[in-house]
Amino acid sequence: VEVYLPQHIMLHFAGADATHPVDSFSHVDPALVREWSADEPASEKPDTGELEAYFGVLIGRHQGQGVLISRVNPGSPAELAGLLPGDVILEFGDATFYRSGVESPELAALMAARSPGRPVPVLFDRGTKRFQCQIVPEAKDRASIDAIRQHLFLANYQEGEALWAAGKYHKAIPFLQQATDYNNRDSSSWMLLGFCYLQKGRQAGALDAYSKALALMPESPGARYSVAYCHDLLGNREQAAAYYQAYLSAPDQDQQSIKRAKKRLDSFSRKEKQAVDWGTLLIDVASAVAGEVGGPND
Repeated sequence: VEVYLPQHIMLHFAGADATHPVDSFSHVDPALVREWSADEPASEKPDTGELEAYFGVLIGRHQGQGVLISRVNPGSPAELAGLLPGDVILEFGDATFYRSGVESPELAALMAARSPGRPVPVLFDRGTKRFQCQIVPEAKDRASIDAIRQHLFLANYQEGEALWAAGKYHKAIPFLQQATDYNNRDSSSWMLLGFCYLQKGRQAGALDAYSKALALMPESPGARYSVAYCHDLLGNREQAAAYYQAYLSAPDQDQQSIKRAKKRLDSFSRKEKQAVDWGTLLIDVASAVAGEVGGPND
């Protein structure tokens, strides 16, 4: 989960940490935040106006006790406090997490309740050792945090693109995953990630990535073909037929892809080709996935 303040918005990931695709956005319940922050004297809270408390960490569910830190942003308050990816938070302020299966939104709400500039003590495990530090969240406006995210997006995307171009698909995947974490509305990142997944035999992951790219650019012939091809590989013949038809209805200059799509379409039965209306499927799937690739301002 990644937290935005004062909007109380949380970015959720599809898996246990931020190496997974973005799953959804949600809001922290303000009543819950007030309950957890009730012991914090109002007089100690500085008047920060529209400024947000920035910690610079991404957190996720941990199999053991505590909350896992999956990423620490360079130059962030968390990095300055000495935290590293892989550390496990056991105490945050007065809250403790000495149990298994802690849901990350629980800590996210506590972070949302903090005031910029006010230190918070943190106890965490790193391997077999235990450490304590204080994090002083920075006061940043929305534009500053967006600029940080854009910088991190570009850095990860460029590294992932370079590795992809060199054919190092396995190494490119983590960088492209991080790029989509920081900006899940960039279709190029999803397309490259889908390609890398496909090259590593991860057809389901490729379909998910290509579907998100298609949601962002529904008229793209390449995205349509890629989704069709993934469905084809996974044995989803009716969906594959529908998306191949969708692809062939869009102008494309790739004659080889056109030839392959026609050949595959000819291999399907009439029943399979008529089972799903490709136009309706394209709209429905794109709309569903579009909900997963929203942004904090949506």
